[in-house]
Amino acid sequence: MKYVLTAILISFSLYSYGQFSWGVKAGLNINDIAVEGLPKGIEDKSSTSIGFHFGTYGEINISEKFSFIPELQL
Repeated sequence: MKYVLTAILISFSLYSYGQFSWGVKAGLNINDIAVEGLPKGIEDKSSTSIGFHFGTYGEINISEKFSFIPELQL
């Protein structure tokens, strides 16, 4: 399976020679949920959550106005 995937990726890169670009992306995710106006006796148990993401992407230009951008993120 690994060799099949490698062959497919190589064929894409040969087909789109000069029309392919790639890059890496990374970022930090911070979210906080706050609830206002709760009835008396109910606590707001919200907290802040911090995470991250990183991955890679490629851009394959099909024509001047259309491109295909696959991504792989973790």
